Amino acid sequence: MLLSQLILTSMRISVALCTYNGEKFLAEQLKSLANQTRSPDELIICDDASSDSTVDIINEFIRTAPFTVRFFSNEANLGSTLNFEKSIRLCQGDLIFLCDQDDIWFSNKIAIIEREFLLNEKIGMIFSDAELIDENSNKLGHNLWYYCFPAKKRKEAMDSGLYRVLIDANVVTGATMAFRSRFREAFLPIPLDLPNTIHDGWIALAMSILSEVKFIECPLIQYRLHPGQQLGLGSLSAKNTNESVRSLEFLLRHRKKYSLPMSQTIDLLHKDIKRLYKIEEVISRYPHIASRFDLAICLDELIKRKFEYILHLENRLKLPENRVKRLLPIMRELLSGRYKRFSKGVMSAIKDFIIHPSKA
Repeated sequence: MLLSQLILTSMRISVALCTYNGEKFLAEQLKSLANQTRSPDELIICDDASSDSTVDIINEFIRTAPFTVRFFSNEANLGSTLNFEKSIRLCQGDLIFLCDQDDIWFSNKIAIIEREFLLNEKIGMIFSDAELIDENSNKLGHNLWYYCFPAKKRKEAMDSGLYRVLIDANVVTGATMAFRSRFREAFLPIPLDLPNTIHDGWIALAMSILSEVKFIECPLIQYRLHPGQQLGLGSLSAKNTNESVRSLEFLLRHRKKYSLPMSQTIDLLHKDIKRLYKIEEVISRYPHIASRFDLAICLDELIKRKFEYILHLENRLKLPENRVKRLLPIMRELLSGRYKRFSKGVMSAIKDFIIHPSKA
């Protein structure tokens, strides 16, 4: 499409912002929305029964906002997933941008993403990297993808399909996401029974099956890490814990989630296998998604790989205490190829010979 055609083409853009006791950072986020070089056509705000000054901040912003703001206040707290579902349903635009209350959008975010949608009608969803900042808006020196979507995962997504990456682990943060509204009926309502998955993980997985997805490697928002926030990075969501997923400690574990004692890794893998079986059950309830590809084959491959990983770890833990007696089972494990697939190849085998894995 020519640049002149792009300029003449218009898409109606909605931003879906969910708030809950966000007085500390909300004004800064709203300011970044007002400063967009391409203003949204509407901002949908759904507040989830805040008890601080969040509603006052929103009402003050509405008085001066350079675009339409539609504000909805929940009488009772819905929780983040249902609140985002509500805000998505209320959007009237062709494109829906999800927005968290804590972040800061770069001024060209909407313009860049809209242009990518205009260039390719087949793209249904776009997401980007994010620059990490602390609660005082200081840069932390790394981008979000360093932790949750490193180069190896990006290559896998390009080579094998993003949906294969997302079935295994969510790498998409809702705060960086935009999608075409015409797809929403295919993935709504957002399932509440998918383990360790919140709204962004489900939407990303569904959209990767329903349409083409583009990821933009440059950061388009500043993503804030701070205590008390429970949105984002759905694959390891703190939904069922007291831990914030907007903490550096959480991101470090997300990057090295299997760099744990082997027994803990085995437990984690068994839980993940149960999650994969649940994915198949959940997707079967969404006919537009279930009909798009052979989910069973993809899940079977992943489940088989995880069982093989468990076997590798169990074989290493069962190695004899006597170093000489360890040599033969280590050689068998090497010849199986599992040291290469799941550990660091010969280096891990040598280490197991020198130090028993249970003592490493």
